[in-house]
Amino acid sequence: NIRRVHWPSPLRWGRMILKEFEQATNLEVTCFLDLNRASLRGVGRGSNVEQAVRIAASLAEHVTSRLCSFQLIADPGSPLVLPARPGKQQLLAALDTLARVKPSGRTPYLDLVSNAMRLVGEGSGVVLVFNTLDVDETAMFAVLAEVMRKRARIVPIALDDATFLPLETSGPRRSDSAARLDRLRAAM
Repeated sequence: NIRRVHWPSPLRWGRMILKEFEQATNLEVTCFLDLNRASLRGVGRGSNVEQAVRIAASLAEHVTSRLCSFQLIADPGSPLVLPARPGKQQLLAALDTLARVKPSGRTPYLDLVSNAMRLVGEGSGVVLVFNTLDVDETAMFAVLAEVMRKRARIVPIALDDATFLPLETSGPRRSDSAARLDRLRAAM
Protein backbone atom coordinates (compact mmCIF):
# COMPACT_ATOMS: atom_id res chain seq x y z
CA ASN A 1 0.00 0.00 0.00
CA ILE A 2 1.39 3.40 -0.97
CA ARG A 3 0.30 4.85 2.38
CA ARG A 4 2.79 2.58 4.16
CA VAL A 5 5.83 3.91 2.29
CA HIS A 6 8.19 5.98 4.42
CA TRP A 7 8.87 8.73 1.87
CA PRO A 8 11.96 10.34 3.48
CA SER A 9 13.81 6.99 3.51
CA PRO A 10 15.05 7.02 -0.16
CA LEU A 11 16.86 10.28 0.50
CA ARG A 12 18.57 8.96 3.59
CA TRP A 13 19.06 5.24 2.81
CA GLY A 14 18.88 5.16 -0.97
CA ARG A 15 16.00 2.69 -1.01
CA MET A 16 12.28 2.49 -0.25
CA ILE A 17 11.21 1.40 3.22
CA LEU A 18 7.72 0.35 4.23
CA LYS A 19 6.30 1.24 7.63
CA GLU A 20 5.13 -1.71 9.70
CA PHE A 21 2.64 -1.34 12.52
CA GLU A 22 2.05 -3.65 15.42
CA GLN A 23 -0.49 -3.54 18.16
CA ALA A 24 0.74 -3.54 21.74
CA THR A 25 -0.41 -6.78 23.32
CA ASN A 26 0.58 -6.69 26.96
CA LEU A 27 -2.36 -8.65 28.27
CA GLU A 28 -3.08 -8.42 31.96
CA VAL A 29 -4.73 -11.38 33.68
CA THR A 30 -6.28 -11.03 37.13
CA CYS A 31 -7.02 -14.15 39.15
CA PHE A 32 -9.54 -13.89 41.97
CA LEU A 33 -9.05 -16.61 44.56
CA ASP A 34 -11.76 -17.59 47.06
CA LEU A 35 -10.23 -18.03 50.52
CA ASN A 36 -13.47 -17.62 52.44
CA ARG A 37 -13.58 -20.03 55.37
CA ALA A 38 -17.27 -20.73 54.71
CA SER A 39 -16.54 -22.20 51.27
CA LEU A 40 -13.88 -24.66 52.53
CA ARG A 41 -14.61 -28.34 51.87
CA GLY A 42 -12.16 -31.14 52.57
CA VAL A 43 -8.90 -31.09 54.49
CA GLY A 44 -5.27 -30.56 53.60
CA ARG A 45 -4.26 -31.30 50.04
CA GLY A 46 -7.68 -32.78 49.41
CA SER A 47 -9.55 -29.54 49.98
CA ASN A 48 -11.25 -27.42 47.35
CA VAL A 49 -9.19 -24.39 48.44
CA GLU A 50 -5.96 -26.31 47.83
CA GLN A 51 -7.19 -27.24 44.35
CA ALA A 52 -8.06 -23.57 43.70
CA VAL A 53 -4.55 -22.56 44.82
CA ARG A 54 -3.07 -25.12 42.40
CA ILE A 55 -5.18 -23.72 39.59
CA ALA A 56 -4.01 -20.17 40.42
CA ALA A 57 -0.36 -21.31 40.48
CA SER A 58 -0.74 -23.03 37.12
CA LEU A 59 -2.41 -19.93 35.71
CA ALA A 60 0.41 -17.71 37.03
CA GLU A 61 3.00 -19.91 35.31
CA HIS A 62 1.07 -19.95 32.05
CA VAL A 63 0.49 -16.19 31.97
CA THR A 64 4.00 -15.10 33.01
CA SER A 65 5.69 -17.54 30.61
CA ARG A 66 3.97 -15.68 27.77
CA LEU A 67 5.27 -12.33 29.05
CA CYS A 68 1.82 -11.19 30.09
CA SER A 69 1.08 -9.48 33.40
CA PHE A 70 -0.39 -11.55 36.22
CA GLN A 71 -2.30 -10.16 39.18
CA LEU A 72 -3.62 -12.11 42.16
CA ILE A 73 -6.42 -10.90 44.42
CA ALA A 74 -7.68 -12.81 47.46
CA ASP A 75 -8.77 -12.32 51.05
CA PRO A 76 -7.12 -14.71 53.51
CA GLY A 77 -8.29 -12.58 56.45
CA SER A 78 -7.03 -9.25 55.18
CA PRO A 79 -7.04 -8.14 51.54
CA LEU A 80 -4.20 -9.61 49.50
CA VAL A 81 -3.27 -7.94 46.22
CA LEU A 82 -0.27 -9.01 44.18
CA PRO A 83 -0.08 -6.15 41.62
CA ALA A 84 0.05 -6.96 37.91
CA ARG A 85 3.56 -7.45 36.51
CA PRO A 86 5.03 -9.70 33.83
CA GLY A 87 8.00 -12.02 34.05
CA LYS A 88 9.68 -14.67 36.13
CA GLN A 89 9.94 -12.49 39.25
CA GLN A 90 6.16 -12.14 39.25
CA LEU A 91 5.79 -15.91 38.94
CA LEU A 92 8.09 -16.43 41.94
CA ALA A 93 6.17 -13.81 43.94
CA ALA A 94 2.84 -15.44 43.02
CA LEU A 95 4.05 -18.93 43.95
CA ASP A 96 5.48 -17.67 47.24
CA THR A 97 2.21 -15.90 48.05
CA LEU A 98 0.09 -18.90 47.09
CA ALA A 99 2.22 -21.21 49.25
CA ARG A 100 1.37 -19.11 52.31
CA VAL A 101 -2.37 -18.49 51.90
CA LYS A 102 -4.90 -20.13 54.19
CA PRO A 103 -8.69 -20.34 53.92
CA SER A 104 -9.30 -17.94 56.76
CA GLY A 105 -11.10 -15.10 54.98
CA ARG A 106 -14.48 -13.76 56.00
CA THR A 107 -15.38 -11.75 52.89
CA PRO A 108 -17.86 -13.48 50.57
CA TYR A 109 -16.16 -14.25 47.25
CA LEU A 110 -18.35 -12.16 44.96
CA ASP A 111 -18.11 -9.19 47.36
CA LEU A 112 -14.32 -9.46 47.13
CA VAL A 113 -14.50 -9.53 43.33
CA SER A 114 -16.92 -6.62 43.18
CA ASN A 115 -14.81 -4.47 45.53
CA ALA A 116 -11.55 -5.24 43.72
CA MET A 117 -12.77 -4.70 40.14
CA ARG A 118 -11.29 -1.19 40.32
CA LEU A 119 -7.86 -2.88 40.20
CA VAL A 120 -8.64 -4.68 36.94
CA GLY A 121 -7.38 -2.97 33.79
CA GLU A 122 -9.51 -2.06 30.81
CA GLY A 123 -9.69 -4.93 28.31
CA SER A 124 -7.81 -7.38 30.51
CA GLY A 125 -8.59 -10.98 31.41
CA VAL A 126 -10.39 -11.99 34.60
CA VAL A 127 -10.25 -15.53 36.00
CA LEU A 128 -12.85 -16.34 38.66
CA VAL A 129 -12.09 -19.53 40.60
CA PHE A 130 -15.27 -20.58 42.40
CA ASN A 131 -14.87 -23.06 45.28
CA THR A 132 -18.55 -23.92 45.09
CA LEU A 133 -21.30 -24.20 42.52
CA ASP A 134 -23.66 -22.20 44.75
CA VAL A 135 -23.49 -18.50 43.89
CA ASP A 136 -25.63 -15.50 44.70
CA GLU A 137 -27.17 -14.60 41.34
CA THR A 138 -27.69 -10.92 42.25
CA ALA A 139 -24.05 -10.51 43.29
CA MET A 140 -22.97 -12.40 40.15
CA PHE A 141 -24.99 -10.02 37.98
CA ALA A 142 -23.27 -7.00 39.58
CA VAL A 143 -19.82 -8.55 39.04
CA LEU A 144 -20.51 -9.47 35.42
CA ALA A 145 -21.88 -5.99 34.71
CA GLU A 146 -18.63 -4.48 35.99
CA VAL A 147 -16.55 -6.94 33.96
CA MET A 148 -18.50 -6.02 30.83
CA ARG A 149 -18.12 -2.29 31.57
CA LYS A 150 -14.36 -2.76 31.61
CA ARG A 151 -14.56 -4.82 28.39
CA ALA A 152 -12.64 -7.56 30.15
CA ARG A 153 -12.68 -11.20 29.12
CA ILE A 154 -13.84 -13.59 31.80
CA VAL A 155 -12.88 -17.20 32.44
CA PRO A 156 -14.93 -18.88 35.17
CA ILE A 157 -13.57 -22.00 36.84
CA ALA A 158 -15.96 -23.78 39.21
CA LEU A 159 -15.07 -26.57 41.61
CA ASP A 160 -17.91 -28.85 42.63
CA ASP A 161 -17.70 -28.69 46.41
CA ALA A 162 -19.91 -31.78 46.72
CA THR A 163 -17.00 -33.89 45.48
CA PHE A 164 -14.83 -32.91 48.46
CA LEU A 165 -15.19 -34.37 51.93
CA PRO A 166 -17.41 -32.09 54.02
CA LEU A 167 -16.01 -30.75 57.29
CA GLU A 168 -19.42 -31.19 58.87
CA THR A 169 -22.30 -33.57 58.23
CA SER A 170 -24.41 -31.07 56.28
CA GLY A 171 -23.46 -29.84 52.86
CA PRO A 172 -24.28 -30.25 49.18
CA ARG A 173 -24.87 -33.76 47.84
CA ARG A 174 -23.31 -35.10 44.66
CA SER A 175 -26.75 -35.91 43.30
CA ASP A 176 -27.55 -32.18 43.25
CA SER A 177 -24.40 -31.21 41.32
CA ALA A 178 -26.00 -31.15 37.86
CA ALA A 179 -28.78 -28.80 38.96
CA ARG A 180 -26.32 -26.56 40.84
CA LEU A 181 -24.06 -26.40 37.76
CA ASP A 182 -27.04 -25.46 35.58
CA ARG A 183 -27.90 -22.61 38.00
CA LEU A 184 -24.32 -21.36 37.83
CA ARG A 185 -24.36 -21.48 34.02
CA ALA A 186 -27.65 -19.58 33.96
CA ALA A 187 -26.21 -16.94 36.32
CA MET A 188 -23.18 -16.53 34.06
